[in-house]
Amino acid sequence: IPKNFGNVKRLRWTRVARTDAGVSAACNVVTARLIVGEGEDALAQLVERTRTFLPPDVALHGAAVVANRFDARGDGARRSYKMMLPSCCVEPTMDAVRSALEARLKPEMLPSELSCEDLKAIEADAKLREVRVSAECLERFRSALRSFEGSHFFANFANAKIDPQGPQAMRHIR
Repeated sequence: IPKNFGNVKRLRWTRVARTDAGVSAACNVVTARLIVGEGEDALAQLVERTRTFLPPDVALHGAAVVANRFDARGDGARRSYKMMLPSCCVEPTMDAVRSALEARLKPEMLPSELSCEDLKAIEADAKLREVRVSAECLERFRSALRSFEGSHFFANFANAKIDPQGPQAMRHIR
């Protein structure tokens, strides 16, 4: 409808993506009230037409009809996260890092005073990019992560507005 063009309030535009600062989302969900058209393939046509306007690094995976009051942010039942860590964060490498750090750090300097170039040199000297996780170390790391599975009280790590006695304070990790 022309009067709705450019007015996201009239479209009831909502979106959900990252949850915390520094957390990137591989996929976002958006909702908007749109006139799609009639017929079985109306949604597919909308998706194809919308894709023609998107830059190459943005993908539209699909569209679905949802309830009138659906809100992407509020109605999301769960979030899935995949974390990536460099191998050097799992495999013990502190001795190599200490040696490289001592070689670069002047006696009067604090580690926080190192430049980006110094840190890159320490990474190279400690050969952190060459580190590969052993099967034993990986299993020990996975075992530690399994202790977080299940339902736990996470209000201490959440927004201060969360009621510590409320259900929002509990999180379930699979």
